[in-house]
Amino acid sequence: MKISAKKYAEALLDATEKENLSEVAEKLWYKLQKDNNYKELPKILENLKVVYAENKDLILTKVSSPAPLKDEEIQNINKIIKDTFKKNAYIDNIIDPTLEFGYRIEALNKVFDNTFSGKMNKLKSHLVS
Repeated sequence: MKISAKKYAEALLDATEKENLSEVAEKLWYKLQKDNNYKELPKILENLKVVYAENKDLILTKVSSPAPLKDEEIQNINKIIKDTFKKNAYIDNIIDPTLEFGYRIEALNKVFDNTFSGKMNKLKSHLVS
């Protein structure tokens, strides 16, 4: 029986609340190898973010930026998410070197594009209309 990436993520989150993180990671890796599921690790880790956010009643918020977010940016993003969704954010910062500056926020199928290209596109559409 193949275990889904989400089930692995749920078990991993549950185990990390009870055991040492390095021991949990080692056991997970051995289990994945034994079941020939080690290629699922990226999916498991992605599901872990979702499961963690759900368990903590947070909004999983993917933020693409050209460099790691600064504390002030994190605070601004948290405020945007709190004002929009009435919940705090769990921020997953994705470094995208193709972005010139700014950041793009994705949360609950909503996108807030504060990148240079996003602002230019908004200006372009405003001028055309």
